Amino acid sequence: MDFFKNERPEVAKELLKKAANGGHLGALYVIGIIMIFMGGDVKEKGVMLIAGMKEREPLRTIAKDCRKSLVEILKTIWVKNPQVLGQRPTRCTIQHQRSRTNGWPSIDSDDEDADFHCDACTCDVEIAHVITALPASIT
Repeated sequence: MDFFKNERPEVAKELLKKAANGGHLGALYVIGIIMIFMGGDVKEKGVMLIAGMKEREPLRTIAKDCRKSLVEILKTIWVKNPQVLGQRPTRCTIQHQRSRTNGWPSIDSDDEDADFHCDACTCDVEIAHVITALPASIT
């Protein structure tokens, strides 16, 4: 969580990479979320990583559990990293997701794992959940 607290974020990313390379799916999920927030060249890799986890069971259930754990942790720490607190990651630019509220996907829906039209729509749902745990200045 040092990445989100902005305490040694580079070390935190390296430790996450080691855990993911060792088969830790939670670390892989968090790496995907971080990549999306970082933007730039790595954003698309993060979108593909998260979308890949959400494609089919059992990874879909694991991704959902990872998201719930991440959200709970983020609610208990002081998030200070400007990469996370800055502007929201750009969402699907095609705007064709089935359920949207005020331009953002509905996170209250039971069909959050339903098939979406593109990988970016799938990631919009994940990022919307994460954003609910961040300080109010971002939302």
